[in-house]
Amino acid sequence: LFQTVFDVVAEPLYEHLAHSGILTRLFMPFGLRFGLPGEEAGWARLEQALRCYREQDS
Repeated sequence: LFQTVFDVVAEPLYEHLAHSGILTRLFMPFGLRFGLPGEEAGWARLEQALRCYREQDS
């Protein structure tokens, strides 16, 4: 399953997730498509990467 989100931070978030080893697809100008993890470990990796991004942005 996939989820697409639209936000003005899509491109910097895309770059951050790529550096964290999480592959997404960027749709310009503001779309970011995620493959939803199939197991708990994947959700934990995604959560950690998003938390790290949010802390850097603050």
